[in-house]
Amino acid sequence: MEFPTKGKTQFEYELHKYSKRVAPSFNQLVNENGSAGGLRVSSIKTLSEDGSILYTKKYYYAENKSASTSSGILRNKPVFNLTYNAPGNISLNLKSTNGFNKPITNMNSPTVGYSCVIEETLDNQGTSQGYIKRRYTNFDTDIWGGNHFDEPAYYNMVSGDNYIAPFSSKSMERGKLLSEEYFDKDGNPMGVNHLGTEYVYLWGYNGQCMTMMIENATYNRVNTLLQGYTNNLKGAHERLNEQLPDASVTVYKYTPDLRPAAFTGPNGMTLYYEYDPLGRLTGSYMEEGELRQKKYIDIYNYNYSNQ
Repeated sequence: MEFPTKGKTQFEYELHKYSKRVAPSFNQLVNENGSAGGLRVSSIKTLSEDGSILYTKKYYYAENKSASTSSGILRNKPVFNLTYNAPGNISLNLKSTNGFNKPITNMNSPTVGYSCVIEETLDNQGTSQGYIKRRYTNFDTDIWGGNHFDEPAYYNMVSGDNYIAPFSSKSMERGKLLSEEYFDKDGNPMGVNHLGTEYVYLWGYNGQCMTMMIENATYNRVNTLLQGYTNNLKGAHERLNEQLPDASVTVYKYTPDLRPAAFTGPNGMTLYYEYDPLGRLTGSYMEEGELRQKKYIDIYNYNYSNQ
């Protein structure tokens, strides 16, 4: 696709793959790996006027980027033999080399639907900048505990369980976005929607430690508010409290060797941690009054022999 500004978007495709198949009974899944007809997007590249890559969106149709098992579910398989039964021991046997298809409606689901899709952003050097994991309703059990199988008709003349048998479609329930989870380039979670509540996580110390957790705020909103506050944890905390009064913000601080140093809860109270020269936790305390006197919450003694 070429734009008036001479920039281009390039789409790359690959075959559908699945790891489960809906059984002919419509009410359970069968473990089965394979490829199906049609194509899915594997990557979208944004190119400059001279054709150089600006960034790439890469797609994984699985629970994680390294997984070999697809989250795809095959709707049905071709049916080549079909038997209709009628009263009086009358039966009609049909065979077709091209196969019989399910009844055509405007509510049929895609041949393969995906329960989880990961979108990763790569820079012009192919280095990951983070990714988003999206979960969708499908035939399998979703994060709310429900599934979305079609329902067989109460009566039909097709012999046995068969994909061609009449059914009540629930395709309108499938393919709906359930959650979005944001991860940084190191795989640390940055934003999660868990059962309707939004959580955002900020990371520091070269991605090794979580420095802030924000409850009841979206990742995009927090990301916008904290532009320019990358290395200013105190300023970021104050800005979030000011701009997101309905959110709960928790701050974590660490020692240079990455031990927990302080924990500030949504109520603004801070709990501090102390360590001995061997790096062992000796106590936790809070500060009181204008003189910030220590009020110990826990004290730990290590009474080893010969010490």
